[in-house]
Amino acid sequence: MTVVHETNRAPLELSLPGRTEVTDEFGRLAATLVRPGDSLQFSPGGVGDAFLRALDVPVRIDSGTAGDADVDLDARGLILDSPLATYLAGSGVVYRWADTRRILARVEHTHNLTRLANQELVAMSTALEIDLTGQVNVEGFGADVIAGVGGHPDYAGAAVQAIDGLSVVALPTVRGGRRTLVDRLSTPTSTTRSDVDVVVTENGIADLRGLSDAERTRALRSIWGSDPS
Repeated sequence: MTVVHETNRAPLELSLPGRTEVTDEFGRLAATLVRPGDSLQFSPGGVGDAFLRALDVPVRIDSGTAGDADVDLDARGLILDSPLATYLAGSGVVYRWADTRRILARVEHTHNLTRLANQELVAMSTALEIDLTGQVNVEGFGADVIAGVGGHPDYAGAAVQAIDGLSVVALPTVRGGRRTLVDRLSTPTSTTRSDVDVVVTENGIADLRGLSDAERTRALRSIWGSDPS
């Protein structure tokens, strides 16, 4: 059942995530993986915003969400065609930008793997933690639920299947005082290691494609600086 209700209430406005040297650095590194004309999916929040701010080539937006960073990208003339998203999240700036534009579509369309994989898709996601083989947790720590799985496995899987696609996970080496590279995930796996091509931290880029488990572990440790505790 779909229910549509008219209201005179303004859309919910979200505060913009603060910029840090860490987010700016892995945003800059992640942006080097993008080619002109690529279709981009990106996570909402500080990681996605840092990534979009660092872009300097024209791209297509094909993502689960659109926010203030999209507006800035458009103002710089770097969005090709009409952007596509499932929902908007941000300040009043993004709602005014999207007004009268056909940006939003149902999740059955935006998250359709066949459609997504039929383009040069770069899926730029983030994570709460990642294990030594590249498996990803985006949901929580033990019994503490932080978020749902969302479209993380959909976009990552589509990017891996796409010709010239790339599935990227970008995250800081430490989040909330916890190291993000761990021996074992705190929850069941959100996205499998086979759907992760590249991992980016503020220290560098680890390309995991074609590597054995031992090689993946070495590559990941090299961009965290030391073994996880």
